[in-house]
Amino acid sequence: VHNLQRAAEAHGAEFRFREEVEEIRRRHGRVVGIGLAGGETMDAPVVVNAAEVGAYLNATMKDALADHPKVGDIRGEGLLCAVEYVEDKANTSFFDPARKIGPAISAEMLKRGVIARAMPQGDITGFAPPFCITRAEVDTVVSATADAIRSVLG
Repeated sequence: VHNLQRAAEAHGAEFRFREEVEEIRRRHGRVVGIGLAGGETMDAPVVVNAAEVGAYLNATMKDALADHPKVGDIRGEGLLCAVEYVEDKANTSFFDPARKIGPAISAEMLKRGVIARAMPQGDITGFAPPFCITRAEVDTVVSATADAIRSVLG
């Protein structure tokens, strides 16, 4: 991230962290910028899309998967999202690593046209879609994830 930030700054990009967004500004139904808590506005449709659609990704993923008995945690911020799988949700016991549940779910997702990363830290699927992803595409990702989980874990 650091190198990407520096490269973008060299081309005039500005980064703001931990700012409170009060408004997502739209024109003709498209996101065009944001209004910050201090009254300042910023026009940056791609980055703003990432903030808005990222929140939608995480909320929709939680809505779709939170009740699954083998999904232990769903976490993320912005356009980063992760789904962790457990053998026993009540006791937070994990699968035997030899079963490779995360890679199996990622493989099932690929069959459904969605690329997701099986994280090396455990049975976790990681998502990092492009900043330009749409809500409709997020719906496809979430649907493919739910279908893949059902295929592998029931």
